[in-house]
Amino acid sequence: MAKRLILLALIGTFGNAHAADWRPLPIPAVNALRARHASEGAGVPRVINGTPTADFPAVAALVIRDAEGESLCTGTLVSSSVILTAAHCVAGGATAIRVFFFPNGDTEDAYDAVAYAINPEFSFPFADLALVLLEVPVVGIAPAPLTSRKPRPRKLSTIVGYGEDALGNFGLKEMGTVRLAKCPKRFPALGLARGALARSLCWRARPGQQDTCHGDSGGPLLIGGSVAGVTSGGDPNCSGVLSWDTSVAAFLPWISGLLR
Repeated sequence: MAKRLILLALIGTFGNAHAADWRPLPIPAVNALRARHASEGAGVPRVINGTPTADFPAVAALVIRDAEGESLCTGTLVSSSVILTAAHCVAGGATAIRVFFFPNGDTEDAYDAVAYAINPEFSFPFADLALVLLEVPVVGIAPAPLTSRKPRPRKLSTIVGYGEDALGNFGLKEMGTVRLAKCPKRFPALGLARGALARSLCWRARPGQQDTCHGDSGGPLLIGGSVAGVTSGGDPNCSGVLSWDTSVAAFLPWISGLLR
């Protein structure tokens, strides 16, 4: 009961936020995931050709439990109690989410989520955005700002994530640099219909260049320290033929409406 009251109090702090957008996580499942990690010492289970980094403290690893088990995604702290991530990370019916920060690159700080919200326009890959509400505010880490303007093609950008790297490892925060390109109107090879990437940011990585992969979903694409994109998808084999993020600027009103 105490945790349910905390959830309602946190939602109340958002003023005119769309409280109905938040989907509470079942408290027994949240407690079970917390207890397993405490008893087993389990933390986080990488960006292709990326560079390990202790920077970007607002970028967190998300361990998500649903009916099929546990999976890894990435997210970014965008207010003291809210994480921005990809909708497809939680759309399978998340029952518990545990969020891990590494403020000094080594020490692990864990937080439990009590609710999540999926963008109402989400239909993969369109509007692939979700917000995760934490049980308590994060201490000692400044939230990342959000960009209000969609960056143009050719812009150099930084990608950050905890997903699979070129060696097949998971769980280490890595960064990379990509140069944005114009998104194709359609891309049948990856099952993308016309207009599917109209509100996305795209790039293509040649062999040996840096790119996103499994587990990086939900992570940020940063320009000037601000979150411009949220990692959404690409070639399942992480070949670099095409990768894309959901543009934050295109959905800023929805995000901001849940942050006030």
